[in-house]
Amino acid sequence: MAVRLSDKAAHLMLGEGLGAVVSVATAVVLVHVMSQEMVGQWKVLMQINMLVINVFILGLPMGLLYFVPRASDNERGVYIVQTMVGVFVLGLVAAAALIITSPFIATVYKQPDLAGLLPLLAVFVLFQMAVGYTRRLFLLYNRTILMAALIIADPAGVLFCFAVPAMLGYGLRVSILWLIAFAAVRTVFTVAFALQGVRWADFRFSPRLIGAQLWYAIPLGIAQAIPVIAKNVDKLIMPIYLDAKTYAIYAIGANEVPLAWILSGAIAVVIQPRLAVMHRDGDREGLLNLWREATVRAALLVLPFFALLVAVSDKVFILFFTEQYKNGVWLFRTYLLMIPLYITMQRTVLAAFGKTKFVLLVAFLETVLSAAASIALINWVGFYGPPIGIVVLAYLAALALGARVKREARAPWQRVWPLRRVLPILGVSALAGAAAWVGAHLFHDRLLSCALATVIMGAVYVPLLFLFRLLDRRDKDLLRLNWQRVRRFLGIAR
Repeated sequence: MAVRLSDKAAHLMLGEGLGAVVSVATAVVLVHVMSQEMVGQWKVLMQINMLVINVFILGLPMGLLYFVPRASDNERGVYIVQTMVGVFVLGLVAAAALIITSPFIATVYKQPDLAGLLPLLAVFVLFQMAVGYTRRLFLLYNRTILMAALIIADPAGVLFCFAVPAMLGYGLRVSILWLIAFAAVRTVFTVAFALQGVRWADFRFSPRLIGAQLWYAIPLGIAQAIPVIAKNVDKLIMPIYLDAKTYAIYAIGANEVPLAWILSGAIAVVIQPRLAVMHRDGDREGLLNLWREATVRAALLVLPFFALLVAVSDKVFILFFTEQYKNGVWLFRTYLLMIPLYITMQRTVLAAFGKTKFVLLVAFLETVLSAAASIALINWVGFYGPPIGIVVLAYLAALALGARVKREARAPWQRVWPLRRVLPILGVSALAGAAAWVGAHLFHDRLLSCALATVIMGAVYVPLLFLFRLLDRRDKDLLRLNWQRVRRFLGIAR
């Protein structure tokens, strides 16, 4: 399974991974070239951008991976065209809504400048939503290298458009205008390439097909969007209570590390079409086995990353964001506890079972409770309270989703959860992380400490995997394959 999925997953992981690095680099660069108040305003804009897109896109692109592999030759292109047109129309609606509500948002957040910035941001939102299908459509086209390039280009464009004007002394208005120009070029290129996979006969409207797409996608899309909103609801609420400078510290610190969910998310996207086909064919056992194997593969990548970040959390945070943001260290540490949840991919499995409404219910309850917890904890505990509530509720939601997977699979817990394989990986990661923590605290220099900890982590983790026989033949084949790719890339072997 791992070798067959390796190429697509590797391209997607590379794109998402490098894109995540660029996204982190954007925050790192901007805290050095912008004032703290300006960073706070930039974070507010990005949170609003995230909220609007997740609410209005309705999960429409997600249906591509479900319907196109199952559709007849005459219907595949229709699904693609209707998705492209649909996300553009939804983008127009989202942009209009943002323009209309901009004065209200500026008043609630007590930031008058937002009234002039949000209408410009609305244009960027339109272009972003117009290409919201990129990952899934290009995966279906088997153009995963191009897909990875576009995934990297998006955050790189954001970095350039915000950092360069800031270094030249311009404000956020100029940055957003640059961002609009970049997004327009990106949209034209993507649409032109996407249309190469359809025929003129596919440019027709089918109420039956669009109805099936919406019926499937809207619950799943809302269910996918709401957890994102739930994990960011504190950052949407905090500007009401904090001034821009204090909010900058909060928003920089209270963040998940994107590489964690990108690694597991790449695997989930790749297996989703196969899960859908297995469910259609009634292959419940094959579906469970594929998911279990994917969970183990994700654990092998995500859990050591989690252990390393715990070991160097204080060093790496201040190294990147300076002493000016040191009050965000404990916020960062709290959010690190979310990382192990990403190996489960339970929403993907329940979507394959067709239980998107239950996923939606759990996500809705998580969002409502997260908002209530954030408001309560900012008043009771203070600055560090809301992230605690967010993390606790995320684990409770994962438990509810796991129980539903067990029920739908009609299997005991040991068949549903591969704990016998995941817990040893967690233990080995913890041992390697402990060794990395010791190395990280041998030197005062933060860069040297982080580099040494990373080397120690790898030097301890990989041999322990072999020592305790936690890698099967497919894992070893995949390691050899990727090691050969690295050697070829470095020119060591040809």
